[in-house]
Amino acid sequence: MASSAETSTSLPRRERRPSVGAPIVDIQGSVGPQGISRPKHKRTFTGFGAGEIKTVEASIPEPQREAWLKHQTGGFKDKDGFEREVVRHVETTLARSLYNCDEAATYAACALAFRDRLILEWNRTQQRQTFADSKRVYYLSLEFLMGRALDNAMLNVGQKDLAKSGLADLGFRIEDVIEQEHDAALGNGGLGRLAACFLDSLASLNYPAWGYGLRYRYGIFKQEIIDGYQVEVPDYWLDFNPWEFPRHDVTVDIQFHGNVVKSTDDAGRTTCRWEGGEMVKAVAYDVPIPGYGTPTTNNLRLWSSKAASGEFDFQKFNSGDYESSVAEQQRAETISAVLYPNDNLDRGKELRLKQQYFWVAASLYDIVRRFKKSKRTWKEFPEQVAIQLNDTHPTLAIVELQRILVDLEGLEWDEAWNIVVNTFGYTNHTVLPEALEKWSVPLIQHLLPRHLQIIYDINMYFLQMVERKFPDNRELLRDVSIIEESQPKMVRMAFLAIVGSHKVNGVAELHSDLIKTTIFKDFVHIYGPDKFTNVTNGITPRRWLHQANPRLSELIASKTGGHGFLKQLKQLGKLEGAINDPDFRREWAEIKYANKVRLAKHIKATTGVTVNPAALFDVQVKRIHEYKRQQMNVFGAIHRYLTLKEMTPEERAEQLPRVSIFGGKAAPGYWMAKQIIHLINNVGAVVNKDEEIGDLLKVVFLEDYNVSKAEMIIPASDISEHISTAGTEASGTSNMKFVLNGGLIIGTCDGANIEITREIGESNIFLFGNLAEEVEELRHAHLYGNGQAVDPQLAKVFAEIEKGTFGNPQDFAGMISAVREHGDYYLVSDDFPSYLDSQRLVDKAYRDQDGWVTKCIESVARMGFFSSDRCIDEYADEIWNVEPLKVEGQERVEGRRMSLRRIGRRGLEAGSGGKRANADDSGNESNKSTRDHKDGDSSDSDDGDDDNGGAGPGQRRSGIRGGGGDMDGARDKSGWLKPSEQDTLFTRVGIWLGNDEIGESSRHARERATGKPAEAASPAGSDQMPRLTIPMLRLLDLAKIGLMKTQLRTMDFVEKQDLGRMDLTERQKLTKRYLAKKPPRNELMPSQQQLLQPPRRHLRPLTLLTTLAFITMSLLLAEFVVIPLLPKALLLAADLLGRA
Repeated sequence: MASSAETSTSLPRRERRPSVGAPIVDIQGSVGPQGISRPKHKRTFTGFGAGEIKTVEASIPEPQREAWLKHQTGGFKDKDGFEREVVRHVETTLARSLYNCDEAATYAACALAFRDRLILEWNRTQQRQTFADSKRVYYLSLEFLMGRALDNAMLNVGQKDLAKSGLADLGFRIEDVIEQEHDAALGNGGLGRLAACFLDSLASLNYPAWGYGLRYRYGIFKQEIIDGYQVEVPDYWLDFNPWEFPRHDVTVDIQFHGNVVKSTDDAGRTTCRWEGGEMVKAVAYDVPIPGYGTPTTNNLRLWSSKAASGEFDFQKFNSGDYESSVAEQQRAETISAVLYPNDNLDRGKELRLKQQYFWVAASLYDIVRRFKKSKRTWKEFPEQVAIQLNDTHPTLAIVELQRILVDLEGLEWDEAWNIVVNTFGYTNHTVLPEALEKWSVPLIQHLLPRHLQIIYDINMYFLQMVERKFPDNRELLRDVSIIEESQPKMVRMAFLAIVGSHKVNGVAELHSDLIKTTIFKDFVHIYGPDKFTNVTNGITPRRWLHQANPRLSELIASKTGGHGFLKQLKQLGKLEGAINDPDFRREWAEIKYANKVRLAKHIKATTGVTVNPAALFDVQVKRIHEYKRQQMNVFGAIHRYLTLKEMTPEERAEQLPRVSIFGGKAAPGYWMAKQIIHLINNVGAVVNKDEEIGDLLKVVFLEDYNVSKAEMIIPASDISEHISTAGTEASGTSNMKFVLNGGLIIGTCDGANIEITREIGESNIFLFGNLAEEVEELRHAHLYGNGQAVDPQLAKVFAEIEKGTFGNPQDFAGMISAVREHGDYYLVSDDFPSYLDSQRLVDKAYRDQDGWVTKCIESVARMGFFSSDRCIDEYADEIWNVEPLKVEGQERVEGRRMSLRRIGRRGLEAGSGGKRANADDSGNESNKSTRDHKDGDSSDSDDGDDDNGGAGPGQRRSGIRGGGGDMDGARDKSGWLKPSEQDTLFTRVGIWLGNDEIGESSRHARERATGKPAEAASPAGSDQMPRLTIPMLRLLDLAKIGLMKTQLRTMDFVEKQDLGRMDLTERQKLTKRYLAKKPPRNELMPSQQQLLQPPRRHLRPLTLLTTLAFITMSLLLAEFVVIPLLPKALLLAADLLGRA
């Protein structure tokens, strides 16, 4: 036995090589030779950090660079190129031909052609962000309801007309081709659609940003309506998806279960190590997100779950245990199989929690890895990374980052927690206490033992802080504790998100006020109101107007001077000038009618119900939930039906025809919501077959509501219903989409309805129902008062349902008893009379078609506030502290103008104690992309890393390097000076020199150039002034004017030179050659010409003589000394100012 053991230990251990076809699992028994271990997973690092990538790029030999550039691919640029790409993909990628190419194949080829084009901009965007090394936003959302990608890509790159013409040449209609695409099943409701709008705006506004989510294999589900019931079936949307790129080299091992081992290190510090348990592999899939009107193409990274040990156990298979051979893979894949698995069972709850941790752990690993490539200190993490939590689903990211910093990186608790809090922002989306996520302590203990310990520690330190601040308030400690003392104990995820974030925002003014006065009022008391803010939701007009309603978009463009309103939505205000234009009004009405005809055809094709396009289309399409009150809508439809039945034929002939259109999915485990769907379909089955009623009323439920169906339904709406109980809807965005497409709203004073009313006017919206302040009193009266009397009109509806008119009354007994016997929590009976009154007002207003069209045009014209672009700018300014990144072309034209402003900013910061001035004039959109970054702000620089291959050999540097410095003055680490800030700098220089007219001359010159008063320079004392000598000041002044005189030619001239490879002497020669090319004065901008003129103001005699003498000396100095040495002097000035 001894010799056997000795032989066993002496065998050399070697790792088995992984198979490409099937991963290897543990070898058991005597099946194979001894000493073979399962191959360990090794992280593949592709790409480089910011510093590394610049070094690598500079080291590429010129022959290789030229060869690469010579053969570098490019996307199609004209119709012939597009047609060539489509045919190439049909014949090579799809292996089809002219004779068997149908619409599905054409869609695939067209999508691949546009995808190829997007990939190029996608790579360039990641390379550009790598070079910029700027702060980046990471948006964590469990849902991204993206919709169809092809149509969006065509519009955002501005090539839809070209594609339409090219496809027509090949024999296809673009509409038929677009219809072949399946919606990406990555979301369900407004939460996911908001996230998708935000990704679109982040790219369109050039913000460096990534989205992180899960790649659901079967989506939430595909909804089918069978016998009036919702039936859930898998959504096989991934059968063909050309828009994603698997990153099999980007994988993360995610741990579950196990135990925590505590130990003491050499320094006497207690450390915790999470050991054992189950491992699941996260594999990355990337989706390009193109911006509109910009080359910027950001990234959405989705995680898919795989078994860490491989998808197939060959040993179990060979031993005859066939089912078990794939069991581990099946168990792992359930994590990313379905969005929102049914949590009515304990196993469903565990799967949901597992899903959330899997997603945030993989995302945090990716974010931290990217940061570590920058080789910065951990305290700089919040300056490079902003993570936004979209609702409470990703809250475990807070705990995971704390675990990484403390357990893996060895930071002290307080230092790590400060980093965590300054990194995260939390967006709340609900005021319903029951909707705030909670997880049981035993479940977290079982699944994530180390994280539960950290949660308890976070709670302890937080409660200690509260107790110090409010020593006599024990009730407060119980109310704000992250751990709820119930049976079993629960972890309040919303409380954890508040404690672990530096900002908490609501998504509408009413919602933000409510969270501060109700569910989170104690936290406002603890932290103060500044931690809580509001960012009212918005939508992207690119998809929800330009893509969904192209004819209306073109009509609007004809009155606003082009499509600029798609990025500056407030330009819609110009439509008010066309309200009385008869041709404009006629075409407006024709577009609405055409959209209704299109929807009517869809209804006929999918449900078999014929509807009259001339009828009023009344639409409510959204997630099915009691608080959204689809039940009140269908009760209203029943009441209308009963009223029509009581009329004589003559009276019916005078009634307004109406089509009630419903759509939306109910969660698989939400019984009441599914019964609402059942009732709607049963009512439709009765009403739609009633010949007496005919076209006067139709009730339709459109199954499997998604983004592409919304793009058809929303433009056809006349009136849309947003009728949630006041105080329950956080914001809502579908209301914005309907109004933007020329539909009106009937709704309660809830969510964004209030702000929409303020913008479009009370005369253009139909409001009803109790206010949010009255809701709690009514609920209390229902439960503890004299009982509730159901409204007589609603009681009549209930009686008809209980008669069996619409099917088995027992199916709907719960819906009725919720109102009649159980307190009517959602105030259906209380609001029903005013709801019916508002519907009568809608009928009356719709009869006056001229007045209705006026209301619609006015509403659209006043919707400029509700753009997701505005939302993103507010998040960037108030929460993320991140700046947009200019694309390369814009940098050449704008980014290098007056580089000395960068030098000036450093001097200004030094003169004001390092305080950073805001370089962005919020009222001037042209300045928005040139706002300053803090020195040291730098974000992941690798994507280029695993993500898009790093900077290619042909990537042009936008900085002008040499002499170990950057002549642009660290171009993305500090911003430009506004004109007034220039004046401030020179005023401070003047004060230090005893000449206060230096800054004033610059300001007055601008006043003459613009004809408007210029902002005065801010006062500053001499002690605030950097130590500048007189020659340095004149050098700055001369350089400022010189650069203004020559900047236009500098752009083209300098870009052709490889200054990064020149030594100082060569750059001096180049500069002298360039300065000899002095442009004519008429080539200068007016403001530049004005700045070359002397200031028109009277100087005191002594000051005048001094100034004249000084100018003479300066000109002589400039002629013989400064100009030959200008480049070196600029570098020296920048260095001295930076030190000052």
